[in-house]
Amino acid sequence: MGKYTNYLETIGKNEVGDLIAKSYGLFINSFDAVVAGEIGESYIVESKERIKYFFKILKKEKVDHIDDLDASLRLSSYLSSSGITAISSPLKTIEGRPMLEYGEYFFILSNYIDAKRIDVPIPKEDVEKIASAVGALHCLGSAELGLRDEPFDTSYADMLKDQLDTIENSSDAALRNLLLSNKERLLRDLADLQSFCIAAQGAKKAGVITHGDLIADNMLKDKSGQIYIVDWDTARIAPPERDVWFFLKDDNAREFLSVYKEVNPDVSFNINIIGFFMYKRYLEDIVYWLDEILTKNISEEQKIANIAGIKISCLDAYSGISEIMESIKKAIVTS
Repeated sequence: MGKYTNYLETIGKNEVGDLIAKSYGLFINSFDAVVAGEIGESYIVESKERIKYFFKILKKEKVDHIDDLDASLRLSSYLSSSGITAISSPLKTIEGRPMLEYGEYFFILSNYIDAKRIDVPIPKEDVEKIASAVGALHCLGSAELGLRDEPFDTSYADMLKDQLDTIENSSDAALRNLLLSNKERLLRDLADLQSFCIAAQGAKKAGVITHGDLIADNMLKDKSGQIYIVDWDTARIAPPERDVWFFLKDDNAREFLSVYKEVNPDVSFNINIIGFFMYKRYLEDIVYWLDEILTKNISEEQKIANIAGIKISCLDAYSGISEIMESIKKAIVTS
């Protein structure tokens, strides 16, 4: 399982198998690890009838809002019943619940999708399929599913200031070299985020159902070319920009917009709201990884991985964020 705690081994495979049998009426023969993420572990499990399922173990203490998790699972079921079938939806327990609680863990069992992670960079034809699916999602409106509204808040990203002060007094050469050399830029970007936040709040744009984390890791493609969107844990009611910005910073932005607007022709995009979500994601990722380094008892291997994530996925990926914003502005004006 790599750098994260193995929850399955901690609980015990036999114990987990017994719980699945009692709660779902399924008898599991095997657990095949797929990935260990920031808050949990995923497996492909196979029943005695040789039917495969996705199985996820989440640690309760790592789930920020349990109500959000419950709502996201109900959303998956709702989307499946609404005809948006390109998702992984949870199986209900015998008692009709979308997940199972066991001590300090949540168990989620979902239908299995025989597919692989989408290629990166995402090919043009797949971008167009995703645009169609996201446009259809946003046309559903904001069903009463218990999803939280986007709060337009920067308090988590604001922690970056204190983190940089802590690093100033640190003897960690790797952290100092990476973060302090970028301190002026980071503080400037944080100030820009706060400005975008004020403008986004003032826009008072209506919200729709959004996924909120449309990265390649959360999209699968099967042999027939069907695209599946998975991991709806971050779903919220928010302006469509919360999803759309992921695709507007890449080479196929115009193709995405063209297909999206065929499905959802009445939508218009606000550059300040796009800026809010893009800056927020990039800066909050830095805060998350730094928080683990500075306050958690993580391994040296995990620390190295976090520093690499900060450099590659944040500082390098968004080094020209002002230019990215200008490019997006042109794309949404001409689309």
